[in-house]
Amino acid sequence: MRHLGVLLFSIALLSGCATVGEQRSFHIAVDSQASPTAKEKLNYVLLPGNENVTLDDLQFQEYSLYLKHALKKQGFIPADNAEDANIAIVVSYGIGDPRTEQHSYALPVWGQTGVSSANTYGTAMTFGNMASYSGTTTYTPTYGVTGYTTQIESATTYSRHILVAAYDAKAFKNSNKEIQIWRTAMTSRG
Repeated sequence: MRHLGVLLFSIALLSGCATVGEQRSFHIAVDSQASPTAKEKLNYVLLPGNENVTLDDLQFQEYSLYLKHALKKQGFIPADNAEDANIAIVVSYGIGDPRTEQHSYALPVWGQTGVSSANTYGTAMTFGNMASYSGTTTYTPTYGVTGYTTQIESATTYSRHILVAAYDAKAFKNSNKEIQIWRTAMTSRG
């Protein structure tokens, strides 16, 4: 499908909140469809789909650059003006509120568990009917798990979403109908 590049762009966008050096996991869901006429419509105009976001919005401009690059690789051509476009590509995106979860786990404690052997060395002295002994006993301990300690760990995750949808620009101009040509919706949590 032509909008595979859009999909790859979206994956990069949704995983962009990772922190270097920390182990992170991301769960991504993708839903993408296209009409049979999608291959015929390649001249586009790119528009923001978020409320109160304009073409001048810096974040929209950044995401637009990524998307334009992905679209170019798939053979899409940006229209010189909205009148020349045969599709309008609308981009909606966002990041949800943080969600912090805690989980606990048992961590083993290592320590001495007993004695495996004992060696005694000493000196015995006798003086007639009397004897005295002086010695030292060395114990060889064994080691292993002596118990467990409970650890609690917190993880904060964010939900992210992006919707990239293409509409027939000519149909909208002629009859105000929003006819969707293709769409790619993605959500992720990480």
